[in-house]
Amino acid sequence: MMLSVRSQGHPFRWVAAPLLACAVSSCALGSSGDDGRGPYISDPRACSGSNLELREATRHFQLAIPVQADDLHFASDKHPVFGEYSLTLEFTTTSAGLQDFLNSSHLPQPEPDDDAQPIDQYVSCGLTDGDFRRPAYADEERQPSGYVRRIAVDRANPARPRVIVEAMDT
Repeated sequence: MMLSVRSQGHPFRWVAAPLLACAVSSCALGSSGDDGRGPYISDPRACSGSNLELREATRHFQLAIPVQADDLHFASDKHPVFGEYSLTLEFTTTSAGLQDFLNSSHLPQPEPDDDAQPIDQYVSCGLTDGDFRRPAYADEERQPSGYVRRIAVDRANPARPRVIVEAMDT
């Protein structure tokens, strides 16, 4: 016995109907092309679009912010699919606070480097070393932790060095 396409329904209907329903429901729910990185955090020190709390990011990258730190701002991200972390952190501290930060975070001592690439990923949030007058840099890759940390320090005012840290999973 041979069944006709008409009695079974065309196979296209079995595929098209669920796809159409899915498309309509996604429009009805307000899918606006969101990148899925939210929910965004409400910390007033965070740059717009940050979706990772500072405590979680600093713990992940083994960074110990000194108690003397002030004027602190940061941009953070946790990728919604791959789970990769990134953090750019800026603060001003004391000379002793800088040494505490470097020692506690196990970071190398920054050295002047005219050839270093500036940290300027988050210019829109004001986190850039482009206006440093006396920049010093240090890089460090942590294996097997799987991340890179980079620090830029401006010691134009030795009593209040400005620090920018960039860290990202590799």
